[in-house]
Amino acid sequence: MGTDNISKRKIPVMLDKERTLFYSMGGIIFLTEKYGDPNEAIKRLRDKKHPAEALRVLLDLLYAGFIHEDKSITVEYLADNIDSTALDMLVRSISQALAGSMPEGSGDPQ
Repeated sequence: MGTDNISKRKIPVMLDKERTLFYSMGGIIFLTEKYGDPNEAIKRLRDKKHPAEALRVLLDLLYAGFIHEDKSITVEYLADNIDSTALDMLVRSISQALAGSMPEGSGDPQ
């Protein structure tokens, strides 16, 4: 995989500061261990019947996407620093970054 493919998977996001969503192997492993599959995390994120669980999944997806650049970041820190008006933008950014990080044939996380 060339650097062009890697740069397309990195999505800048403004939270407490500008951060970069990127699903490294560590992030993919975190999601796989927690949800069985990153696509299952996306499915749960979009579940309108369980909004509290969807918010927890959102935090896990953000954590998995930011851990590559900040090993000290926590889910709790993210929960305290996310503006609720940015949720739609964050979901779109997660889908875009995750879609570019999944191996071919693993399904579309959107």
